[in-house]
Amino acid sequence: MATAAEPAWQAICTDKLQKSVTGGRDGAKQWEFFRASIDPNDPTKRIIIADAVFDRMSLQGYDLSRCYIVRTSFLDSNLSNANFRLAIFRSSHADNANIEGAAFRGADMTGDGITLNTDRFSRETDFEVEQERLPDVLSRGLRAAASQARHARRWRNRKSYSLTVRMMMALTGHGYSLRWLAGIGMLIVGLFAVAFGIGGQGALDAILASTGYFLGLNAAFNDGILHALGLVEGLLGMLFFAVLTAILVSMFFD
Repeated sequence: MATAAEPAWQAICTDKLQKSVTGGRDGAKQWEFFRASIDPNDPTKRIIIADAVFDRMSLQGYDLSRCYIVRTSFLDSNLSNANFRLAIFRSSHADNANIEGAAFRGADMTGDGITLNTDRFSRETDFEVEQERLPDVLSRGLRAAASQARHARRWRNRKSYSLTVRMMMALTGHGYSLRWLAGIGMLIVGLFAVAFGIGGQGALDAILASTGYFLGLNAAFNDGILHALGLVEGLLGMLFFAVLTAILVSMFFD
């Protein structure tokens, strides 16, 4: 990297961030001004943060996108809502850091790039990092979040799916959460069992009829409103298993 060979520039960047972090709100504004003063098209001016310690400090909302971060520590730090998109990490540490709402999309954490063993993240944390760029030391929750984010992107990009299927994908975490899908299946069976019970069926008969229609195994009613409801449930069951098949297939290509 062209910028990595410039110790003076590296020192300027690191010193500016250190002073900003310890400067409160005014410091955060100074960092914004510093970033704004850099020509994003100049490859020799990529921000480098090196040999710095920000343990137990707050970098909440800081923009560190596209930065080269090396031998830097963020242990127990507040990195909530910080922007690390397209950042490159090398030999850094952020164990037990708060990354709620932080963005890491496209970051490079390969190998020992950063240790990120933390469970302090949220649904708003954007952890769409490619599998080959994940670090060796990473909490199971974040590894799962990265996989879910990649699946979400793939489902968004598959324009050939119908609106109905895409709605199902949204309800099931874009094809990742099998627990969500199983819950939806049980809810469908339960709702139609209640409907069959209201229609005069006993509790056990209503459950068996609903399960049968959902699985496409039988037609408990020959005609009438209950038969029509059963056909509707059968269609929902077909959609359910189509989505389940798509999920399982997609998981093999993660």
